[in-house]
Amino acid sequence: MQHQHPLRLASMAIVGALVLAACAAGTTPGPPSTSPPSASPAAVPAANGECCPCASAAPTSPASPGAPAVPVAKVTLGGQPFFVRASEEEDIRRCAGLVVAAEIVTDGLFLSAQQCWDEGAVWWEDPTAWESGELSAAADRWIEIELDGRYTLREAVVQADNNDAYLLSYRDLESATWLPLWTVPPAYSFGMATRPDPLDDAARQTLPLIVTTDAVRLEAGFGDGMYSVSEIQLFGEPAGG
Repeated sequence: MQHQHPLRLASMAIVGALVLAACAAGTTPGPPSTSPPSASPAAVPAANGECCPCASAAPTSPASPGAPAVPVAKVTLGGQPFFVRASEEEDIRRCAGLVVAAEIVTDGLFLSAQQCWDEGAVWWEDPTAWESGELSAAADRWIEIELDGRYTLREAVVQADNNDAYLLSYRDLESATWLPLWTVPPAYSFGMATRPDPLDDAARQTLPLIVTTDAVRLEAGFGDGMYSVSEIQLFGEPAGG
């Protein structure tokens, strides 16, 4: 028989109960008040500890022909190692654990909806969240994308593991520091899910800030300790000057 950490099971049960209540109400609950904002699509929990979609209420914007795709020069994985298990403990949420090239996150291709989170995506596990069972994430790994020049960013699309939040940041051209751009919310479906709309890979998120930069980063914001990203698309125009 497989055994899981009791605190992790309790955390999953609490999240499942909140999602069930939200599904009945037509809304989706947020994480604890100490965490970033929660997802929009409502959902019901599945037997494996993740969720299955029951509705999609994500704020979406149609693809804009006026905002072309931003070309990418290089993708690197920074911080602690990727593609490494946090524990030898068996867990039914894990699949094959395939190792892929970092560049797949900007190849313009989406994985099949609800595909297992560690098969075909850049994935990693957070030992802290794994051991504690809390919805958290250590800021010790990131996917960094160098753009092919300076661009003014307007929209974005991210496909990632469904029940986690991620933080998209941009590099400030003057200070070279990383500043927050978009908190990618959980989708609470199953496996891989596209944001802002898990039911439409073409829908784009209008970014809360219009910024000019030459690089972005994506890292885990909070979740169950099992994170993965399969596609990051940016839209905007070359910056003048």
